[in-house]
Amino acid sequence: MASDPRREFLFLNQSLSSTPRSQREKELQDADRRAHAARNSRLKRPVPQAEDEAVSSSRRSPKRLSRRSVDDDVQQDSDDSTLPVIRQKLAVRPKTPERPQIVHGLSLVPKSFTSTTSLGQANYDPFDTGPVSGLPPFIYDILEHLLNQDPITTERYEVMRRRDAQEIPFILHAQIVNAGGHRLRLLPANHQSRSLVARAVSYHERKTLEAVADIVQKNPMPPWKSIILALLLVTWPAGTHEEEPSRYPVSPMAKAQNLHLFNNMELTPGRIQQIQRFYRTLEPLGGIDGSPLPDHCHVFSLADTFVSTRLGVRPLWPWPNKLRYACEAFKDLVLDPRAFQLSLVMGRGFSCVQIPGLLRALMLACRATLGIDLYHRKAPAAPIIRDICTVRNAVQHQLCSLDPPLDLVPSHEDSLYNMVRLAALIYSDLVLFPLGESVSIKLQLAYDLRKALELFFTGETLEEQMERELTVWCLTMGAMAAHGTVHQEWYVMQLSRSLREDRRLLDWILFQTLMSHFLWWDYVLQPRCWDVWNEAAQQIQIHLEGSSSPSP
Repeated sequence: MASDPRREFLFLNQSLSSTPRSQREKELQDADRRAHAARNSRLKRPVPQAEDEAVSSSRRSPKRLSRRSVDDDVQQDSDDSTLPVIRQKLAVRPKTPERPQIVHGLSLVPKSFTSTTSLGQANYDPFDTGPVSGLPPFIYDILEHLLNQDPITTERYEVMRRRDAQEIPFILHAQIVNAGGHRLRLLPANHQSRSLVARAVSYHERKTLEAVADIVQKNPMPPWKSIILALLLVTWPAGTHEEEPSRYPVSPMAKAQNLHLFNNMELTPGRIQQIQRFYRTLEPLGGIDGSPLPDHCHVFSLADTFVSTRLGVRPLWPWPNKLRYACEAFKDLVLDPRAFQLSLVMGRGFSCVQIPGLLRALMLACRATLGIDLYHRKAPAAPIIRDICTVRNAVQHQLCSLDPPLDLVPSHEDSLYNMVRLAALIYSDLVLFPLGESVSIKLQLAYDLRKALELFFTGETLEEQMERELTVWCLTMGAMAAHGTVHQEWYVMQLSRSLREDRRLLDWILFQTLMSHFLWWDYVLQPRCWDVWNEAAQQIQIHLEGSSSPSP
């Protein structure tokens, strides 16, 4: 009988010696033990004698065999009283020879019985710690990598993953794709296992998508929870992308909500098609707001924000209504003296920004920075990291939703809006929503900000002091993003010109004070800012020395 192609899978041997995790699993294990015992007893049962042979044998025996049994305690020769005692029946040997029987002693090591079954047919746990055969070793190895999670939540995720793989067969396909994609990126380019892992990932990805498409077409009430989980696993690979150590401090938000795991995703055209397919799958549910679980809403919004950040485009979905509270969060933070001083000055420099959407995002970013500062310093009234992540995702979503000016030669207000928008994205990439250096967007942002500043400088003369100070902040953010790139020299030169125009900023303390009036957090930005300011100040010193030297 042909099996359902959606339930075809690899075969594996499952140990039945593990403790059952449910009543249903216990019943299945008991049934398999009884079947195993019946098969073995049938094989070992002696062949019954014919009736005439039994009669002749009884006639040849003149006497009835008498047996007497004696209870004899047989104890092992050992001084250790903890070893088990075996009570054995001793019998008188009869005159008629009998077939010798082999008596096995009790084994102190429990035997494990294995049975070969198709995954998904009998609810066997594919992630059990018992000996597994039939599952290719490289797949078993990459599945173990899925346990690389926060130690606090590892056990909970492990139980959820096992249950999902048992109930829905294509979930394990998706889990193999998820871990296999990360394993493939870790292998060297000429490694002999790359082709094998690549074929496995391609095969299981195809099986996952075929099963999902088939279920959606044929089932009027498809299991949306399992489908969404499978598509998440296929689209966003798991694992930890090892980043090179940075010479500057890294924001604690880099690994919050497992943001660093998304760095593994390669945004190829095929991956973008998967994301679009995922988007169409959620449409019947009502988008992100129709997701069955609250945790899915957080994950979807984070993933959507991440993709839009990487590609530099608007998010696919609007910000979920279920998370709308994050846009007004942290207005009632309990601030300690240090955070209170920070709150008095942060954001004051944005008073010349007139675009409401941008101004709301900037003020929310200021409140998110206060929450991060309290959390990082372990203040008594610091918000929890989950709430901080929700707020920072809302900030990044709002910034990515802001469109650049449409005109090739924008007006003064549009140029000011655009350069502040790009500088805020650089700040977010450093503090709020930091991506790994392997997928860094700083170079692209530095280039876009340079073009916006060049248009701004060619326009009207900056008469207002607020706009000049805002421009200095934008130049500083661009110079930090352009560190080590071809744009670094241009930013340092423009910043040096601003320092010559306002000699107060040649004082490091005053320069830091000015930066604190905008979006700023000393822990991450101060070391970077010192290098940028020092290089710009040195150019001024060289210029002054060159102009003061007498001509030959």
